[in-house]
Amino acid sequence: MGFQNSNPLLTTNANVSSSGGTRTYPGPVTIEKLQIQLTDAYGRVLNLHNMDFSFNFGEMTIYEREKLYNYVIKYNPNIVLECGSGVGASTYVMANALSEESRIYSCDPSRTPIFTSEKLNFFSVPSDLLITYLVDNEICPNFIFFDGPEDPNVALNDFIILDKFVKVGTIFSMHDWCLTTRKLDNGLSTKSALLKPYIENSSNWELIEELFGDDYKLGEESVGLCFYKKIL
Repeated sequence: MGFQNSNPLLTTNANVSSSGGTRTYPGPVTIEKLQIQLTDAYGRVLNLHNMDFSFNFGEMTIYEREKLYNYVIKYNPNIVLECGSGVGASTYVMANALSEESRIYSCDPSRTPIFTSEKLNFFSVPSDLLITYLVDNEICPNFIFFDGPEDPNVALNDFIILDKFVKVGTIFSMHDWCLTTRKLDNGLSTKSALLKPYIENSSNWELIEELFGDDYKLGEESVGLCFYKKIL
């Protein structure tokens, strides 16, 4: 069975083999069993000698992806900057929300999106290098999404550079925005520890919406997600 998904809130290109052919699912479905086969770059089956392994299709919840998708649709940016693509869940969501002529500039030094798109320009570099490239080439994003490493200095330093570069009306969003223990997964992220108070005390940015990872309702699960708009 080849898993193909036409719902942009779920990641795509997750392929498993069987004799059942390819099935296309229009949205979330209940799958009781999957047969997973791990292979190397040459297609050879890996022998894990009975060791356990795990995998996922991205770290954003479906509710968070829905929010991100809707905001991209609403503001219709022509240039999106994504710092920290991971396997590309958020990248895929935003690409599907963009118009055909819009572009995403995305980076991650350790992981690569599992899909390709004509809208996507991916760089396997740290975020500060991609931001420097955009500034030097006067490529000004009007939608920014951060989901980078667990180092609060990275997010703050990147944002300070962008704050001086981007124009009024730019939308900024960041995942793992919550700084307290999250009810959803009992996790604790510190990546926004410096940026959160910085932007909250800035007169340049206005809060549009926050999802709180320490207080969620059923169907609104989040580990913290914010949306700000530049007003000055």
